[in-house]
Amino acid sequence: MAWNAPVTQSVGTLITPAIWNSQIVENLLYLKSPPITLMDSLQTLTTSSSSYVNVFETQNIVTAAGGRVLLMGLGYANHNESGVVELHLNLTVDGVDDVAGSDGYVRQYLQGTGREPFVMLYMSDTLSPAMHTFRLRAKVIPIAGTTGTVTITTRRFWLMEV
Repeated sequence: MAWNAPVTQSVGTLITPAIWNSQIVENLLYLKSPPITLMDSLQTLTTSSSSYVNVFETQNIVTAAGGRVLLMGLGYANHNESGVVELHLNLTVDGVDDVAGSDGYVRQYLQGTGREPFVMLYMSDTLSPAMHTFRLRAKVIPIAGTTGTVTITTRRFWLMEV
């Protein structure tokens, strides 16, 4: 079911069953169940790269109405060695970093070994009606001369047109 741009009606316009179904019924059904993309399986990446690398390849969503996309996700990161590192998570939309600057969308300090959870809620800018590709990317920055690798595990990510 796709969103149909409503047409402004004027006095005296005959509303046919086709117009009613297209502009009222189908749009209500669309609003009740908007397009959603769900990644429900574990995805892991182990990296020590100080440049952004893909955590998982792609999540695609069709924005039928040309609107915004709400991204929600959760996972955790394990620092695999002693010392302190910064984990930076960023999003790209259609191959373009969606957050300006090098810090990314999430910056998390990981000290010693252990698991640290992360949660992401993100609203995109208005996107055109088309298929769009979202990627979660990560980089690791050592602090005070330490080194280390980080394993990022995504538990669940989903995208929904809003």
